[in-house]
Amino acid sequence: MSHFVRTRQRSHAVPECRPARSRRIPKMTGLVAAVTAFALIGAACGSSNSSGSGSTTTSNTASGGLPSQYKIGVNMALTGATAPYDQPALAGLKMAVAEINAKGGIGGKSKIVLTIMNDRSDAGQSAADAQTLAAQGINFMMLPGDPAVSIPAGTIAQAHHIPMMTCLASLPTQRKAIGPYFFGGESADNVVAAAEALYAVNHGLKTAYTIAGPDTAYTQNYPRYFAEAFKADGGKIVGTDTYRSGETDFSPQIQKIRSLNPAPAVIESPMYEPELPAFIKQLKAAGVKSTLLLSDASDTPTIEQLGQLINGQTFSTLGFPTPGSKLASYYVRFKQRYGSQPPNVLAAVCYDSMYLIAHGVAMAGTTDPAKVVAALDSIKHYNQGVLGDTTYANGFPLRPIAMQKWVWNNQTHSVHDQFLAFVTPTASQVPAP
Repeated sequence: MSHFVRTRQRSHAVPECRPARSRRIPKMTGLVAAVTAFALIGAACGSSNSSGSGSTTTSNTASGGLPSQYKIGVNMALTGATAPYDQPALAGLKMAVAEINAKGGIGGKSKIVLTIMNDRSDAGQSAADAQTLAAQGINFMMLPGDPAVSIPAGTIAQAHHIPMMTCLASLPTQRKAIGPYFFGGESADNVVAAAEALYAVNHGLKTAYTIAGPDTAYTQNYPRYFAEAFKADGGKIVGTDTYRSGETDFSPQIQKIRSLNPAPAVIESPMYEPELPAFIKQLKAAGVKSTLLLSDASDTPTIEQLGQLINGQTFSTLGFPTPGSKLASYYVRFKQRYGSQPPNVLAAVCYDSMYLIAHGVAMAGTTDPAKVVAALDSIKHYNQGVLGDTTYANGFPLRPIAMQKWVWNNQTHSVHDQFLAFVTPTASQVPAP
């Protein structure tokens, strides 16, 4: 089984081609290969319609109840740099639509009709697709995962008063950039960082040293979110430092850490490849014993191949299929539907996103955009998803964040990931973007 087809999480992120896409996993050919099968799910749908009924004609009923069909325009990448991330998400979205429509549709009576456009991982194309979809009179728009691509499309959707959601982008400021009709489908970076801080303090890890990377918004802001939440929870930041993209010698940062007495309980950073492997190797060679606390961007095959060096390394993820959980069941059903496990958790994130949209529209009882937006904003403790109890706050979901760590097995000479806990920050515990 491919490293990226394990039945647990794997976060989402796209190649570094912009100042944001928040939580991101670097370029990896292994992931691209793992999603080749999913290209067949959407590649033939450069611009297609699907509802399970074959019809695409709908009468939009803005008041007085829902129409027989609810039109959702999907503006995502079927080709290009971000396709390996958007395609698994689209598979999850389609699975949810099929299930909802099999039960009669939204509210049991409004079938979902998808119009799928290929933005080709290009901002200009996504904006053009958004214009096309808006002209077709869609009721809702799904945006791509890269903020650099989704914000232009979202701005057009906002101008047309079309509610929208991105399954994957976790940039906390994206709603501010687009407008109040925008929603995120996955937990924002400040939420995940707050969960890491809560976990650390609640498990006796009350001193931390943070390392930020000023070259991207994600690596610059994530340690700040962590530090704010950590201090508010009773922790103490005993030092901070920075690194630069492409850096290979981390001896200055490590020397500062070694000079601290007592040593910090944790070293927190959102560092990812290509810098992270070198940092881990040099940190361990220097004899530093502090727990390394990392974001989900560290959860890659390359890091796993470091073996014993990452024993005890703790990191956050968007979900973990504990035995008997809804997520574990979802992975089984996904394989039954598509013939293979999803390559990452993005399929589950977008699957839940579609159910949240359907729930919000059903609560609104109308296609009226303002009422749909108000209904989504009002979602509290929605527990029908596979990723856990979900409450919306500031346009993004608050739901359980899974904490886990790598554990070295001396007998098999390999590492495995061990689930530690689910952590759900409250809105008051999440730092402002």
